[in-house]
Amino acid sequence: MPNLNRYVRAVSLLCVIAVGHAEATTLTGIFSGQGRPCWGRLRLTSKTIEWTTPYSACKATAYDVVEQDLKSKAPIASYRLKQRNSACRFPYISVKFDPAYPDYWQLVGYASKKAFEQRKEDGPEQQDQRLECSARKLE
Repeated sequence: MPNLNRYVRAVSLLCVIAVGHAEATTLTGIFSGQGRPCWGRLRLTSKTIEWTTPYSACKATAYDVVEQDLKSKAPIASYRLKQRNSACRFPYISVKFDPAYPDYWQLVGYASKKAFEQRKEDGPEQQDQRLECSARKLE
């Protein structure tokens, strides 16, 4: 009987751990871009990302998560596309939420790894290396 009690405790602990890991570990959804350079959609699944705008068409591809904080009041997730088709101008994409504007998410495409690394800097050369879009989350 003591072995059975240990077994039940172990299974209970595993169930608690599994429930803790069941919460969202990746951001997913469909986002509809607003404004002339941003009309289009970003589709984000647990395995692929796809973003189409008038200036760039990134077909669905696998990604690496390079930055993520989904538990804060202003969640953010940034991705590096594993492969890019020739019409895709942005190998790095960030999706962020600002609670001051609860109806919109911010989508940012970076033209290079360097542009992504300099994302917190401001200036004309940084502005030329990224596309910033407001988007509504549809799903």
